[in-house]
Amino acid sequence: MEENVEISSAEGTRSSICPALVDALHHDHDDHEADQMKESMHRDALFRSRLLSSRHSFTQGLNGEEQLDGGGLAQIHLSSSPRSGLGIMTAGDRQDLDQGIDTPQQQPQQQRQRQQFQQQQAPLPGPINDRGRSISFSSMSAEPATRPGSGVAAGTSTAASEGPEERYSVRDLFPDYPEEFLPEMRDFQRVIISNTPEPVDSDTMAACRQLRKAMMLRSKWMGVALDPDAPSSGPGLTISTCNGSTPAQNYPESPIYNSCTPPAPSVPLPPHMLGRASPPPTAPPPPGSPDSPRTSAYKRMKRRQAPPYEPFSYKPPGASSHLIKLVDGVYNVWEGEEGENGEKGGEAVTKIFSVDEFYEDFHDLIHLLTCGPVKTYSYKRLQVLEARFHLHKLLNSDRELSAQKSVPHRDFYNIRKVDTHVHHSACMHLKHLLRFIKHKLKTAGGEIVAFRDGQFLTLKEVFQSLKITAMDLSVDTLDMHANNTFHRFDRFNLKYNPAGQSRLREIFLKTDNMIAGTYLAEVTQQVISDLNASKYQLVEWRVSIYGRKPSEWDKLARWFYTSRLASDKIRWLIQIPRLYAVYKASGELENFEHLLRNIFAPLFEVTRNPGSNPPLAIFLNTIVGFDCVDDESKPEIHANQGQNFSTPKDWQYKQDPPYSYWCYYIAANIKSLNNFRRVRGMSTFEFRPHCGEAGDPEHLVAAYLLAEKINHGIVLRKIPGLQLLYYLSQIGMAMSPLSNNKLFLDYHRNPFVKYFHQGLNVSLSTDDPLLLHYTKDPLVEEYSVAAQVWRLSSTDLCEMARNSVLQSGFEDIFKRHYLGRHYDAPGAAGNDIRQTNVPDIRVRYRHEVWRNEMDMVLYCDREPVGKSMGGRGEKKPGWTLG
Repeated sequence: MEENVEISSAEGTRSSICPALVDALHHDHDDHEADQMKESMHRDALFRSRLLSSRHSFTQGLNGEEQLDGGGLAQIHLSSSPRSGLGIMTAGDRQDLDQGIDTPQQQPQQQRQRQQFQQQQAPLPGPINDRGRSISFSSMSAEPATRPGSGVAAGTSTAASEGPEERYSVRDLFPDYPEEFLPEMRDFQRVIISNTPEPVDSDTMAACRQLRKAMMLRSKWMGVALDPDAPSSGPGLTISTCNGSTPAQNYPESPIYNSCTPPAPSVPLPPHMLGRASPPPTAPPPPGSPDSPRTSAYKRMKRRQAPPYEPFSYKPPGASSHLIKLVDGVYNVWEGEEGENGEKGGEAVTKIFSVDEFYEDFHDLIHLLTCGPVKTYSYKRLQVLEARFHLHKLLNSDRELSAQKSVPHRDFYNIRKVDTHVHHSACMHLKHLLRFIKHKLKTAGGEIVAFRDGQFLTLKEVFQSLKITAMDLSVDTLDMHANNTFHRFDRFNLKYNPAGQSRLREIFLKTDNMIAGTYLAEVTQQVISDLNASKYQLVEWRVSIYGRKPSEWDKLARWFYTSRLASDKIRWLIQIPRLYAVYKASGELENFEHLLRNIFAPLFEVTRNPGSNPPLAIFLNTIVGFDCVDDESKPEIHANQGQNFSTPKDWQYKQDPPYSYWCYYIAANIKSLNNFRRVRGMSTFEFRPHCGEAGDPEHLVAAYLLAEKINHGIVLRKIPGLQLLYYLSQIGMAMSPLSNNKLFLDYHRNPFVKYFHQGLNVSLSTDDPLLLHYTKDPLVEEYSVAAQVWRLSSTDLCEMARNSVLQSGFEDIFKRHYLGRHYDAPGAAGNDIRQTNVPDIRVRYRHEVWRNEMDMVLYCDREPVGKSMGGRGEKKPGWTLG
């Protein structure tokens, strides 16, 4: 590998720099002496750079020079270097080593010499070629610059002829990592299962056809490609959306990043970079920065700047004239206003499949999964996937570890991890909440916080009525850790009450109370400060919208807006509790359509006219999805085939609708809202319900058709056919083993590690740190427990962390910053080990195995790869058994 070095000096003559070095390069043609000269030069340069890093500093010049305190102005350019470059010693530097660092009295004399040289502009010799290392000398003029807050090493002078000088340390000269980083270990040992000349048996063929049909149903309802890797005209690619239009990106975007259009495809990699980790994107220089080459190079070399995130500066578009109507429980949008006779104004913006069509596909999928060949084939393939992963680790674990060791700076603690499933009211640990309550009781005891029995109560009076003092408060007194809650979801919910008192929960953990959620906002700000300090941990908090009143959105948005609860480390989700029966019994709701109207009507209205509620318009930009939560183990009405449920307007029963009914109407309204907001150039949302934590496996069937991602999914282990479909579709699952351990499933029986071995898209999340965790870093605690119990390697943990970022709703620009600029490319081309610390070996293995399983299902009707197909012997995409 060639290394080009260019040295530009400004000391006047060649001999003043290093006569012996120049004469040797010009006249010495002996290979042995030339090699010794270069080795000596590198050795002296390394020593010089170490000395300067502690006692010297570089000074910026106009043309990108590096000013040395005894050797004039020197510029060093290193290209195609696998690591950071080496400095070159000049004659003045050698004099510094012999006589010590220049005193302040010597500095003005050197500055006068430099000024005289700049006036003379004496030409210097041209480039010299030395076996691939080009060294050139050219004249330069130095112009001091100023960098606010720059430090100066001891023993140097800050005086300059034309003002203060900008100084950098040697560390500022070199980037955090090289432009093209190539780990030593890239390829790996594979386990290959060869094909047989016999045709595929009928059971396998039938199972593959049924699974392909199931995947086509999800493609229909989600509007995504059946085969993500296939070209637009390739076989097996089916794209269909609920509104018949081209699908947009399947992750929410923020309008402050121009999310009204799908993100542009990644820049294609050149041939020599295929499969390599791509260089990090260069952060744009801040406004008003100088445009000198030295400054530009310095900006590129400095640590990458995070993308800006300022949702409060968002300027929404004006009002539109779209027509919005609620039809059979789903909001529909048309262009233009309604006519005099009630006719629609124009073309429909949204078109959603009916609930009858959903239940028809829902029952088809259930019957498909109960097919004998599908169950047998799925079980075998899942066993093969798990066995192949164990073999892969046995054969390649050392290679993966070597690749990780070769990456500078990165380790498990220094990669991004997203807690994709955590409830906001339980986002802090219990000791944190205890300290906050004690602090408020001592400093704000006279503040009015509640209204009870016809009178206003201060915080101190509330605790006096409970007969609790600040001295009595402790972790045990609050009693909020989830103990004795196994299979008792009711007890688990009661743990949200500090000291078992619902009034304390209303004061400290609610947004809608007498103090407008001030205490919860203060705790939230403290948790955000902890996240900013940790830097590499991010969260997606869930806040509740119950659907009792349409004013819930306005109160929640104003709480967010006035408290300024936005950060580049957090995004928000809305969770909808399935509590229709409770509100119906209390008389707050007339029917199920009433609940849907309270939840979605404000969203469609603020999309049509953002100026009607600016705080809500801004709050929606930070929301990435919707969740549907409640106890799944409760008995419910089953959706039998051929049974027609009542419309939401006619659902006036006291019982809750079935889980699938909830999912359809929430998902249908979200899709309609997304289409409307996409037309308006606004952000969109995902549907990520709690699913598969307990209860009927049919919940997972409904989520397969309607949800982008799910939470929990531990019941999936009971249905091998559906489990294989979740693997093939790579549906993200945010799992919480510690939470499941307290409610429904012992930790050692949790299928998380089995899912991970088989290749399902799983990540770890905390769920309720207030109730479950004991440390300041609950997400790291979740990872550490899993690593100890299941003996996970560093590569395993980093892969889970990468999955969490991919599953999250963070905008495309942030994912490229966290994972690499080509993160959305398939296979190893989408992995940047410098950002994720996941070896390309692991990513390539996952993609190859998944690609093989996809080919077997999608192209099962064709001959195996390697056989001639067709009369002319052309090759068509096929499958391999391995």
